[in-house]
Amino acid sequence: VMAELNLEDDAEILDVARQYDDAVTVAGVEAVSKVLGAPWDAALELYGAHFVAYVYEGGYGRMLRSMGDNLQDFLHNVNHMHQYLERHFRESSFPVWGVEPEGPNSFILSYSSSRGLALKGIIKGLLSEAARQLFRQKVDVEELDETRAGFLLTLRVVTTALPENEWPTPRSVDAEHKKNASLWHQCLASVGRTGLPSLTSGVASSVWTA
Repeated sequence: VMAELNLEDDAEILDVARQYDDAVTVAGVEAVSKVLGAPWDAALELYGAHFVAYVYEGGYGRMLRSMGDNLQDFLHNVNHMHQYLERHFRESSFPVWGVEPEGPNSFILSYSSSRGLALKGIIKGLLSEAARQLFRQKVDVEELDETRAGFLLTLRVVTTALPENEWPTPRSVDAEHKKNASLWHQCLASVGRTGLPSLTSGVASSVWTA
C-alpha cells in the first residue's frame, strides 16, 4: 500500500491526531483496493469493520457498549457522538443516520452524507462489526428501493444471534494501538461527561445534523 501511494513514512496517512483531506482518504482506499484485489465497496466494507474493531480492541469496548443496549440504540447515539467529534475535528463532515424500529429484530436505517454515496460501502462493515463486537449479533442488510425523505440511502437491517463459536475473542494490542484508540476515547468520554440530549419517539429524534 505504501508503495502504491509513493510514501516512505506511514505517518503521512496514519497519524490519528491529524485531519486529512478527503482526497488522501480516497487515495488510501484505492491503494488498498488495488493491493487486495477487492472492489471499491468491498475495500470500504473491510475498512469499516477494521475501524470498529480497532477502537473496541484498543480498550474502549465498555465505552462503546455504553452507547446503547442494542444496535438500534447505538446508532441513535452515533449521531450525537458525531456532533461532539466535530468539536475536535472542526473541518470534518460526519454522516447522519435515521433509525426507525420495524420489528423485534429489524429496523430501517437511512443514511445521508455531504460526500453523497461515494463511501456507502463502509456502512455494512461498520454495522456488521458493531453488531458482532458489541451485541454478539450478525446482520443482514438490504438496500430498499424507496429512500426516506431527506436521506440518500435507506436500508433494512435484520439482526440475529451470532453462534457462540463465532463470538469475537479478545486480541492483545500494543501500546501504540491503545494510544491511537485513546484519541477516540477522549471524544466518546466527553459525551459521557456532558450527557446525551434526550431522545423522543419518531425518526426525527434520531437525526442530529452533523
